[in-house]
Amino acid sequence: MAKKKSKAEQAKKIQERTAAEFRSDIGHLNALASPARQKLLLLLGDKSDHGLTVNELADEIKMSQPATSHHLKILKDIGMIDAYKEKNKVPELSTEVQH
Repeated sequence: MAKKKSKAEQAKKIQERTAAEFRSDIGHLNALASPARQKLLLLLGDKSDHGLTVNELADEIKMSQPATSHHLKILKDIGMIDAYKEKNKVPELSTEVQH
């Protein structure tokens, strides 16, 4: 009987760990559900030698600058990208996708 309880406890711990991992990944899953954010991540990955300005990204994905900024903020807030500013206060994004 002790082995069955032990197996049941192990199964419950695995289920709890799996649920916790899913909850921690839900932000990434939601962010990747947007085709616009998928395109932005692909663009940033393709331009790994330098960052791109928000305007450059907006032009590439055929979206307004405010809409592009909104999508970038979502990606930054969950840690998928890292934003920084350079010289003339031009926002650029690092192309290193955070895991």
